[in-house]
Amino acid sequence: MRNSDFRKILFPFLIVSYLALLVIITFFILDAYSKYQKIDKSVQFLDHLKVLAENVVNLNRERFYTQLQLKGIDFNSKGGKNRFHFKEYQLKSPNYEGLKNCPFLHGNKSIDESKKGEIIDYLLECYSKFSSLLKPKIISLKFKTLYLLLAFDTETTNFLLDYLHKKEENLLLHKGKADAYAHGFKTEISPKDLKVLFEERVLNLITPLLEREKQISTNGVEKTFLLYSTEIKNYLQIVFERFKLEASTFCERYKLQLLEDILFAVIILITAGILHFWAYRYGLIKYGENLQKLEKKLFKDPLAGLLNRRFFNVYILRKLKNLHERKEPISFILLDLDDFKRINDTYGHNFGDKVLRHVAKILKENVRKDDVVVRWGGEEFSIFVNAPLKEAVQLAERIRSSLEKNPLCKVKVTASFGVGEYRGEDPKEFFKRVDEALYRAKKNGKNRVEITDR
Repeated sequence: MRNSDFRKILFPFLIVSYLALLVIITFFILDAYSKYQKIDKSVQFLDHLKVLAENVVNLNRERFYTQLQLKGIDFNSKGGKNRFHFKEYQLKSPNYEGLKNCPFLHGNKSIDESKKGEIIDYLLECYSKFSSLLKPKIISLKFKTLYLLLAFDTETTNFLLDYLHKKEENLLLHKGKADAYAHGFKTEISPKDLKVLFEERVLNLITPLLEREKQISTNGVEKTFLLYSTEIKNYLQIVFERFKLEASTFCERYKLQLLEDILFAVIILITAGILHFWAYRYGLIKYGENLQKLEKKLFKDPLAGLLNRRFFNVYILRKLKNLHERKEPISFILLDLDDFKRINDTYGHNFGDKVLRHVAKILKENVRKDDVVVRWGGEEFSIFVNAPLKEAVQLAERIRSSLEKNPLCKVKVTASFGVGEYRGEDPKEFFKRVDEALYRAKKNGKNRVEITDR
């Protein structure tokens, strides 16, 4: 089978299979992201639920103290000083006014602050509806439990108000509702320590009044209610913060799991894409690998282990023009070993090869990461420096000094250097000027650095 025939069969098969996988993965990601958004939105609205709950408790407290005031009770007592003032609360906190704009209050129903009982019923209705919308269901069930606590507080307040007005016909009804909500809350609330805390700090405090174990004066009712309302507010705060922490932790774990699933799906998609692409492009990839191996052989000097002149001609000349167009400083160092022919004639060509490797090692140790070292040919080396002339001269002087201080087998090895900075002229003219600088270094005594004419 010819390569073109194989391509005609393989290409459609790979495209269809990859598109099918793409559709499946996309559906999975969109579904997971939809769940992520619902959970994230639920966590954001927990503070709105807290606003509802706090306002229910605060309005119940306000209702009770309003009735005491109507009955002529002196509020200069200790209980009066700690009394909740609804108007002051409204001015100090944006929560109550903010309820008019909360996203979960349906319709355009206005809030009449004078009808606190209706407001409480409406807030309880909103709390029940919205807590049912929380995702996931385990979080919704936890916060729906708090509805029973708020309803218990409301019925307890109704009982105490009827107690103050001596409306005996309603007391039994409100007590029955309060008992039912309290029992339901104790049954549903978890963990156990929250149930115990409710019984000890809230229920045991208000039970004597609900059971009417003995006749209690109005001031006694006020004092008991003051303690009760403080305790239930504190308890509500504790429970809400505990539930909120649990909800946030659960949602973070859930979202993390979703993100992991999405990441896994993306990895599968990318991996499948890579495998499909690799299967189709295998021939070109192998060709590219072979070409790179060939270039490595063509562009590397086997003796010194440096890049060779061919690499310089193919890549560096092109880079020279690009860097100059970007106005980046470019310098060039050309060095030639001093008396290398004498070393070869005296110690032999094998030792001469060692000298070349020794010089290459010193060059690599002294140049910077971005510098390019090339064996120019014979005993000549060049360094392409992406820096201005001053830094290139310093580099050349450092290499010259290092060569002088590190003889090979007690044989002194030195070099002469020509250094120049590229100004945008014809590359051939530029390299000619650097070569002339090298010639001057040789002429002026060798083992020195000369720079091109400005």
